[in-house]
Amino acid sequence: MLRSRPIPHLHAATFLLLAVAHLGSLTKHRAVVGVLAAVATTALAIYGLKAFRRVYRESRTSVVLKSVGIGIVYLVALQVALLGTYAWAVLT
Repeated sequence: MLRSRPIPHLHAATFLLLAVAHLGSLTKHRAVVGVLAAVATTALAIYGLKAFRRVYRESRTSVVLKSVGIGIVYLVALQVALLGTYAWAVLT
């Protein structure tokens, strides 16, 4: 078995990157906020794909396609939940 350096849990890495991106809002400069958000988003996408590839030992194409599919499912679920919450708020 190959010994590789341990990688942080995906949710821990997500929290860390979002915290770093949020630090940009303390500067009140839109450019800094935008750059940090873009860097955090890009780093998170790359880290997530690398983590999935390492854990599941699949090809890059397979990992990217599965990640896009999961992203679409999450987006649809989020939209359904938001519409349900909106309907609940309006009807009650």
